[in-house]
Amino acid sequence: MPVRESCLSRRSLALPILLPLLLSALLSACSKPAPPAPEVRPVRTLTLAAAAVGSSAEFSGDVRPRYESRLGFRVGGKISARKVDVGSVVTRGTVLMQLDPQDLRLGQAQAQAALRAAETTSELAQAELKRYQGLRAQNFVSQAVLDEKVAAARSSQATVESSRAALREQSNQAGYATLVSDTDGVVTAIDAEVGQVVAAGTPVVRVARTDEKEVVIGVPEDQVEALRKVSEVKVKLWADPNASIAGRIREVSPMADPATRTYTVKVAMPAREDVRLGMTAVVQLLHRAAGPNASQLRVPTSALYQDKGVTSVWVVDDGVVRLRPVQVGGVAGNDVVLAGGVQAGQVVVTAGVNLLRDGQRVKILTADVARRADAEAEAAGKSEAHGGKGATTEHGAEHGAEHGAEAGAPGGQAALGAPPAGAGVQSAAAAPAAAPVAVPAAAAAVAGAAAVGAGAAVLAKAPAPEPAHAAAKPAARPEHKAARKESRKEAKREARKDVKKKTGEHAKKRSDKTSNKTAAAHGRKHASAGAAK
Repeated sequence: MPVRESCLSRRSLALPILLPLLLSALLSACSKPAPPAPEVRPVRTLTLAAAAVGSSAEFSGDVRPRYESRLGFRVGGKISARKVDVGSVVTRGTVLMQLDPQDLRLGQAQAQAALRAAETTSELAQAELKRYQGLRAQNFVSQAVLDEKVAAARSSQATVESSRAALREQSNQAGYATLVSDTDGVVTAIDAEVGQVVAAGTPVVRVARTDEKEVVIGVPEDQVEALRKVSEVKVKLWADPNASIAGRIREVSPMADPATRTYTVKVAMPAREDVRLGMTAVVQLLHRAAGPNASQLRVPTSALYQDKGVTSVWVVDDGVVRLRPVQVGGVAGNDVVLAGGVQAGQVVVTAGVNLLRDGQRVKILTADVARRADAEAEAAGKSEAHGGKGATTEHGAEHGAEHGAEAGAPGGQAALGAPPAGAGVQSAAAAPAAAPVAVPAAAAAVAGAAAVGAGAAVLAKAPAPEPAHAAAKPAARPEHKAARKESRKEAKREARKDVKKKTGEHAKKRSDKTSNKTAAAHGRKHASAGAAK
């Protein structure tokens, strides 16, 4: 009895100290945070205005020479020398390749010998003709003999002329052993090398003229007919995309390529020194619209917002954005033509459309801060993914405070479970499963204060803890610690007693139940035995 009275006196001393701390913690935990200020998101906008638009198409191609010659030897033979390389700039008469001239020289010598033989035969025929003409004048020979000599002289003369022509031909053949360029240009390809035997007319070198160039593109078959409606042709080089060169469609192939199934189109362009053969070029075919639909509204593709298959744009009205569905009418370069849903003069958001919501207030940025706004919008998008962390922590703190209030509410008695060994005091809802026991109000107040302390610890992890939470921590005095320690021991003793009591009652019930089952089994056994007798 003296020990119990001492414990009660200590509890009565600790209760007036813990109650103000408990009430302060409960009030601070139950207070709701102030609602956040409405978010104003910076955006970049565009004022819609009607502009002349038309259809356009772009095709990639390469720059090629309009005239390219595939040169070859006029006689056959073995290549003995190559004088140029690919990319060499040549002029008219430049030596490109040479053949072995040995065989051609032998043919020339043979032709010369045949000419000398023919000339000798012709001289003999002319001498006999003069002699027979004198004999005929003296009437020593007949006219028939004279006619034969005249024919022989003429035949020999023809043979001389034939031999002379053959000699000239062989002389030309010897000259054909050297291949020269027939125009000013550049060597684009070499198709034969030294040591290779080629036939007459086989292409061995390609020479392209550099004065006229064109861009060759492939057009699909469904757009060939639209080439007749093209009003303007522009050529842009990949090496200089900012420069636009005016072009002209010069030739459209009547047949599709069997491999690509496209029609070859050649676009002529003016002579320029900075345009080199083989450069990659983009040909833009423009068709200006005419009539009432010549002027339409268009926006950049970044202004479109897709939601459940519906294309919309954000329209700014008095600093608030509204979602407006639109109809897309086509594509004009890098922009999208709007066929309906908006009107000229409205302000449309062009950047950050995926971070907006209907009715949200926005701030329109000027051109000098547009780049910084893009970075801010990207950072805001990343922070939204982590927006629920603070609210979750605050909810956990309020939950802990409510359990602490239930455990420490004044009323003389409270339900407590026995905490596990080595663990701190927990709230009644978070304690391990145990039989409830009746304890004094002071022990309940201590448990409630401990639960509030746990809630305050959770709140301490939140981004912005309330100042009143610091008051929930009890003062570290020796008498308070002793009182709390004694209260915990008393609660443990009462819990153990109750557990033993419950365990004994449960064991007794099981024993009675087992006895009843055994007696019933014996009765059924005796009854069965009697029936058998």
